[in-house]
This record gives sequence, C-alpha cells and structure tokens, in this order.
Amino acid sequence: MGVGFGYNTTQLKELAIGALLHDIGKLSADKEAPEYKKNSMKNHHTWKGFDILRKKHEMSIVSAHVPLQHHEWVDGTGVPRGLGGDEIHEFAKIVAICNYYDNLISPFSEEKETLPPYEACERIMGFAEKRFDHKMVIHFLRSIALYPIGTSLRLSTGEVGVVIDQNRGLPARPVVRIIRREQQSNRRIADDHEICDIDLGAEPTIFITGVLE
Repeated sequence: MGVGFGYNTTQLKELAIGALLHDIGKLSADKEAPEYKKNSMKNHHTWKGFDILRKKHEMSIVSAHVPLQHHEWVDGTGVPRGLGGDEIHEFAKIVAICNYYDNLISPFSEEKETLPPYEACERIMGFAEKRFDHKMVIHFLRSIALYPIGTSLRLSTGEVGVVIDQNRGLPARPVVRIIRREQQSNRRIADDHEICDIDLGAEPTIFITGVLE
C-alpha cells in the first residue's frame, strides 16, 4: 500500500517499522503501572506501544504513532483518544485495515471465526467511512488477492478451475486454469484433455460463482 501511495524510502521504512511493532504494547499492557488506574486508557496497549517506541531515539516518532493510533476509527469511535478523520495519521489508517484483515483470515487471532480472503474483504468494505478511510480501503483492495493462487473456483460457465495468477488492480478477477476433457460416444472420459487459462480480467461475461473447499 505504501508503494501504491508513492511513499519514499524513508516513509516506507517508518511505515514498515510501525506496522511490524504495532502491538508491541501488549508486552507490558497487562503490567499496570502504579500511576495508572485499572482499565484506564493510559494502560491500553496502544499507549504502551507508543511509550516504548518514542523512547527509542533510533526510531522515528512517526513510527511510534502507528501503535498509538491503529485502533482509532475515522468516525471517532475508536481508542484510545477517539480521534477521527484527518486527526489519524495515514500510516495508522493503513495498519488499521491490514491488522483487521490479518485477524479475520488468521486461525490464531481472537476473532470468533476465520474467514476466507474474499469474505474478509467484504467485511472491510462494510466498514468504509466507519472504521476505515474509504481511500485506504480502495488501495488495500488493490494490494491484495481476494482469491489467492491455488484457490479452487467454480465459474459461471459451470467449469471448475484453480487460480494461477492475479490481475493487479483487479483482485476479484484472477486468472483461472481449467482442464477441459472430451467425452467419447460411450460417455467415458477420454484421455485427451485441454488445459485452458481464463483471464477473468479480460472476460467480463464470466463470473466466479463459488469457492470450493
């Protein structure tokens, strides 16, 4: 996403460090400091992460704002400070989306269910202009694959195939490889078959109708 926004090398480094360490505050968030009241937002892992990184002189203060703000929502209902809109740093907006997506598709997260990528993206699109910046959602969807390589799909043609490639900027329209077998007159499947690659980005009349387990 950072590359897509045209960030320079320094900005990409700041974003990457902030993203990799966005939950570092969880290492100490449960160890309540004496000056903090129990359940205080000052003891939230976002504040803890900010405090850890801002004291590291070799790290940019911009990177430190990613842990601090990655649970702030654009409609002002997030934590720890209830910031909204342009009050939230762009890097934190990026990490907020990526963090939520990772939680949705990971079986090791605290989410109630693990979703396939295309369903996770539907969930994210539903939060546009609520939790997440609409512009960021668009760039996120351009940066990931709704149907990762190796996913088995059923097409509107009735054929079943496997995703072998992606179309950049068109995450819902991958390249699908199918095997077409000819049938003999006795209806037994013949040995001859044809491998056909269908680029859904170039085939607007063919649609994905299902994902196979």
